[in-house]
Amino acid sequence: MLTDTTKSYGWLSIGLHWITAVLTLGLFAVGLYMVDLGYYDAGYYELPRWHIGWGLVLGALMLPRLVWRLAHRGKPEPLPQHSKPIRWVSKSVQQWG
Repeated sequence: MLTDTTKSYGWLSIGLHWITAVLTLGLFAVGLYMVDLGYYDAGYYELPRWHIGWGLVLGALMLPRLVWRLAHRGKPEPLPQHSKPIRWVSKSVQQWG
């Protein structure tokens, strides 16, 4: 199912979410690694190019993700077996979505 419903998120929302999450974590890790590189290290010149390239890919994916999220406002309802604290936490972390 492509679109989001009150029962579940669609595959496009799920896919964009996980692709951007993995890219964000990967870019963060590579960025931390690059901070300690010296002038004569093997990745001193190559890693920044990769980091910039994948950062641009991440930026290019974030725009369609944002547009899709704003255009499809349907969010899944909490499951009935969830407790009140779980529902509160779920609602509080998703309030900007």
